[in-house]
This record gives sequence, structure tokens and C-alpha cells, in this order.
Amino acid sequence: MTANSIGGPYAQSSMWHTADTNKHIFQTVAGVSLPSNPPDALTALISAPLAGNVCDGVAVQVIPLAGDCANAENLVKNGRGSLAMMLRNTRVMLDANQDRLMLLPGANNTCVVVSVKSYFNGDP
Repeated sequence: MTANSIGGPYAQSSMWHTADTNKHIFQTVAGVSLPSNPPDALTALISAPLAGNVCDGVAVQVIPLAGDCANAENLVKNGRGSLAMMLRNTRVMLDANQDRLMLLPGANNTCVVVSVKSYFNGDP
């Protein structure tokens, strides 16, 4: 994990099965400093080993925004994204790469972006 790959400087904590690492999941979480307001976000990476020394994994990013979800939706749409569906009050967006971004309304008319991306054998 590098600062460039997750968006900025970070502090991380990782956990894995110490006796048999090739048969159990690995997880790491990172608090990330972003050049935005609010300035902090969270990234979690979970990886599961498969046969042939490859892994499947999931990356989750949680990014609080100072603005509202309607504004965030417009930014995604202006970047060639689209609204895929609504899950109650949460907008599920697809960005230009077809990755999912959930826009969850927060307190005081703010928005929390939750990004979930799966990786299969190293390929998205």
C-alpha cells in the first residue's frame, strides 16, 4: 500500500493468521489524510488466498464530505458516472470505470462516500 494508491499519507494497522498465512484472510485498515475538507478518510483492504498463490480481495473506502449528496452525485455524473439505483436514501453511483460509489446522507446536510471494489486473482 502506498500513499499514491490510497490518496494520501496514512497510518495503518494490519492483521493476519501468523501460523498459516496462505490459508486465511489478511486485512489492513488505514486512516488516510486527504487534501480536502474534512481531511480524513478510511481505507480497508481484505484479501483471501486461493490455490496457485493468488488472492481475491475487496477494497472499501469511506470518505466524509462537507457538501451534500446531491452535489456529490453531480460531480460523479460530470465525470461520466451515472446513478445506478437508490437504496432507501443512499444513492448507488457507477463512476466512469463502472466502480460502485454509495453516497450516504450524513448529519447536517453532509455526505459520506463509500466505495467498494472487488479484485479477482489480481484483476478487477
